[in-house]
Amino acid sequence: MDVLDIIASLITIITVSIGTGLLLMCINQISNLHFNKKVQRLSIFVFSTILLYLDSRLIREIFQSLPVKELLVPLKIVAFLEFFGAGLMAFSVSMVILYVFNVPKKLLKLNKTIFVILLLIHTVLLVISLFNDWYYTVELTADNCPMLIQGDKFIISNFASLAMMLIDINLFIRHGRNREKRLIVAFWIYVLLPLLGIILKTFVTNLPFIIWATVGSTIYMFFVFITIQTEEFEKQQNAATRLDAELSTATRIQADMLPNVFPAFPNRNDFDIYASMEPAKEVGGDFYDFFLLDDDHLAMMIADVSGKGVPAALFMMSTMILLRNNTMLLKNPQDILMTTNKQICQNNQENMFVTVWLGILDLRTGQLRAANAGHEYPALKKPDGSFELIKDKHGMAVGCLETAKYKEYELTLEKGSKLFLYTDGVAEASDSADMLFGTDRMTAALKAHENDSPEKILQGIKDAINEFVKDAPQFDDITMMCLDYAGPQGAPV
Repeated sequence: MDVLDIIASLITIITVSIGTGLLLMCINQISNLHFNKKVQRLSIFVFSTILLYLDSRLIREIFQSLPVKELLVPLKIVAFLEFFGAGLMAFSVSMVILYVFNVPKKLLKLNKTIFVILLLIHTVLLVISLFNDWYYTVELTADNCPMLIQGDKFIISNFASLAMMLIDINLFIRHGRNREKRLIVAFWIYVLLPLLGIILKTFVTNLPFIIWATVGSTIYMFFVFITIQTEEFEKQQNAATRLDAELSTATRIQADMLPNVFPAFPNRNDFDIYASMEPAKEVGGDFYDFFLLDDDHLAMMIADVSGKGVPAALFMMSTMILLRNNTMLLKNPQDILMTTNKQICQNNQENMFVTVWLGILDLRTGQLRAANAGHEYPALKKPDGSFELIKDKHGMAVGCLETAKYKEYELTLEKGSKLFLYTDGVAEASDSADMLFGTDRMTAALKAHENDSPEKILQGIKDAINEFVKDAPQFDDITMMCLDYAGPQGAPV
């Protein structure tokens, strides 16, 4: 080796060593980023293929500087890894191009297939070249250093990489119009810089212009890509943070709409009432309400909107307002449900519906008039008995059919009677094996706490549900309400 060759080899070794260090730092940094997992895997794949290419070249340069005959075969194997790494690097970048440019599904599958076929052909030809002199051969120099010599078909070794690059250019021109300018610039640098390296190589053969150009442009393009992905991730995180804040506000607004101060009527001793709503998401579709129409009549309602989350919560709020207003105006359960149903059906393009149980209790007589629009059966405890389900006649859920009819029925609450109302999130709470809590367990829990206050009864049911479901996630809103009727003697204090 002459002095120029030694200097060129040292420059290559130093450059590739620095590049290896930078690539390892990149891979480590990418592993710690929290953006899209697919992008993360793709990034590590690209940088790993560049690392394979660089390190193979580094080992080749070191081998070629050592006067050791036994390195002839190892050098040829290292050369195989270097050229395979070059093809793999082109393949990995092509996968990035497909991802970045949002190629249509059919074209995406076709191009992936072409890229895989080209990589397989490239690999097969490299394996063949290990046993002949197509691409390269290894010979000893005058000072016994093994040296890689290009074969007469060496140019074919770049066929796969060049073909992939041409396909990438085609994809870029066809699908890259709406990409960011900095990514467009980085892509053209990736395409043009290696071509410049090839031109320079024809004039100065000792320096690895192609390696510098290929690796440098690939790393630059990928850094631009990662920067864009990181910015997108940060935007999504900021949007998620804002959404969380908005949902927290919505949760508070929804909770404030429901009666949530207990005891609800501290100046009354003729009845006690308690209710709770635990949404499955930040906001829920269940609701309850109770209020005095006058000194002698208590209105109560509990409802369950179809769906979950924000849409259900919005529908819940509008339905609750309609029911409250109509209850104050009509004071008749079946008329209240019919009027509310018509109002909702007139402007219900999302086809949402809500099941409702609604009752009006005469506090002087204990007479309860109620109507059920597809809701769960209420549970009643008489003074001398235990909780039992009242299998009342169900009407259609509110919002399903504008002409739906609802039938009213009456119950008599004696002194010491208790009424328990709930949504299907209670009975349908499920454990990890998808077993339902069910109404049998619910009534058993009610009986276990039948002599407690309404608040303790609801807490007893909640404890029973938690014990049953254990660590299984909550899939539905859990809403409950309990009334303890003390009798007509309880006049306002």
